[in-house]
Amino acid sequence: MCKLNQQLLRIRVWHYNLFYAKDVRGTYHFITTLDEGLEIMEKLRGYTSGLAVPTYIINAPNGRGEVPVLPNYILRADGTSVRLRNWKNHEIECTIIPEDDERA
Repeated sequence: MCKLNQQLLRIRVWHYNLFYAKDVRGTYHFITTLDEGLEIMEKLRGYTSGLAVPTYIINAPNGRGEVPVLPNYILRADGTSVRLRNWKNHEIECTIIPEDDERA
């Protein structure tokens, strides 16, 4: 997947969405679990340019639109800090600007 997306960029094709496969006749061999799809996305994030990382999408039934599905990178957040994990599963503590800060 990583090489495919990099090659698409090389020929100036932006692969902006990766769809979770629908269960329709003839596509069963493309279907992964949601967790497998998220794992693919996490590996893309860590090993290639952001331009080569599409958005993982589930096409909601009954015309309710495309819904992005993302790995959970926020482990904890409070008013002054956030604990994150990166694509290598390393945890990072970051200071954030409180909502009531009037610096704007």
